[in-house]
Amino acid sequence: MEEVELAEFHGVVAAGGRHAHPLVFLHGAWETHRCFDGYVRFFAERGWDCYAFTRRTDRDRARIEDYLEDTLRVLDQVGPAPIVVGHSLGGLLAQLVAAQQRCAAAVLIEPGPPKGIPVVPKARTWPVFMRLAPRIAVGKSFLPTRRAARRAWLNRLPADDVAEVYSRLVPESGVAFRQVLTGYPVDSKLVRCPVLCVSGLDSPSITPKMVGKTARRYGASLIELAGHSHWLMEEPGWEDGAAAIEGWLREVEPTLLAGASTAARAEDRDAGHGAG
Repeated sequence: MEEVELAEFHGVVAAGGRHAHPLVFLHGAWETHRCFDGYVRFFAERGWDCYAFTRRTDRDRARIEDYLEDTLRVLDQVGPAPIVVGHSLGGLLAQLVAAQQRCAAAVLIEPGPPKGIPVVPKARTWPVFMRLAPRIAVGKSFLPTRRAARRAWLNRLPADDVAEVYSRLVPESGVAFRQVLTGYPVDSKLVRCPVLCVSGLDSPSITPKMVGKTARRYGASLIELAGHSHWLMEEPGWEDGAAAIEGWLREVEPTLLAGASTAARAEDRDAGHGAG
């Protein structure tokens, strides 16, 4: 795994070399690309070229539109037809990338849902959201306390791991977070690539019901992981979820390769007509 700059954003690259479509990992709120360290190693060892990057570090009052711009700049550098793997807010960005038909497939891990699917966390997290509400309402950047983060998002991490993960978190834009909570529009008719949704069945913030509705919106495959919550990329047993995702990628890979071949033949045809 090599540290690099991707379109001026800090990140990592790991070469796999055995699959046609690279994986680009999109982190969620408060996170950096470090949350995907285990996934990058896991998938690279199985032959997938992997890219993970941290979006703009000055997130004060950043909007979803700004984060999407950051993401598309990185995709331009990676090249055509990547597979995007997004977590939480990054899962919403992956939906927007898919709607722009900028990816070959999309994996949505505990994704922020598109507009029309209400964000209704479990009751035990309501005190957390109530304390955060004033900063979210005015759009100021914020970081929940470690206790609040463990209650709403890190509830399946051991205490020592909570401390390590929390030490990496950075303040998140209240504007972007408000956009997620109130619903950000994604035109599902434009999402034509294969989509996988992944849910942690013990997630109190992005609940299994919400993820199931998102999967139905796109006609997506759905993997539900017992014993896991929202931060399933770093929870004990995270390898099981990664293996399930990799199994799905291998299932859809022949379809992706056939689609790429058809598109290439169409481009050659068009080029031939233009030359004539």
